[in-house]
Amino acid sequence: MTPAIAGAKRPGMRKMQRWAGPLAAVALGALASLALGWFRPLPVRAVSPGLVAQVVRDGTATAIGPTDADVTLIVFSDYQCGPCRRSHPAMMRAVDKDKRVRVVTRELPIFGPRSIAAARVALAAGEQGLYGPVHDALMREPRPLSEAVLRDVVTGQGGDWDRLQRDLVRLGPALDAKLATNAARAHALAIPGTPAYVAGRWLSVGMLDERGFRRLIAKARAG
Repeated sequence: MTPAIAGAKRPGMRKMQRWAGPLAAVALGALASLALGWFRPLPVRAVSPGLVAQVVRDGTATAIGPTDADVTLIVFSDYQCGPCRRSHPAMMRAVDKDKRVRVVTRELPIFGPRSIAAARVALAAGEQGLYGPVHDALMREPRPLSEAVLRDVVTGQGGDWDRLQRDLVRLGPALDAKLATNAARAHALAIPGTPAYVAGRWLSVGMLDERGFRRLIAKARAG
């Protein structure tokens, strides 16, 4: 048997060294990508603080989160809007981790009759104290929003569908007025579509990931 040569490298070591360079390059690339993602300018524009305050306090919005929050995040969304639906879980993760953000939702059903029906159902569910759960469930619902699916969502959150139907009739004009107000607020803020997010005096239109929401919230705090 040939004796081992002193200082010779084992095959395993040679393989590890062979891959060390490429793996290091991949790791550095991933870190660079994260850094670029964080420092890339956030797509926002400033809006009138007075108009934002009016949007929050006019009484037609639905709020979720702590009343003593130091940032209010206004959300204009449609339950049939793909980017809205993809952004929603990321937004909720960012808000849940932050603990100091109050989300004010503005139903903006721009994708036709099913969107309007879903928005009215979500708002009417508020009469049973279920707006938040129904809103979240609708944002995560993968099926087309037929009446049967809307019923499944409401009852799945513990709601009474028959009562909701009566509330839709009883509150019909008020719900339609609320949706009209939301559309007017979106127009005043020059929002071209959904999703749109307003935090502090900053407006961002389009889909955001969790990091994007954290940056938007941080920008609102910075003023």
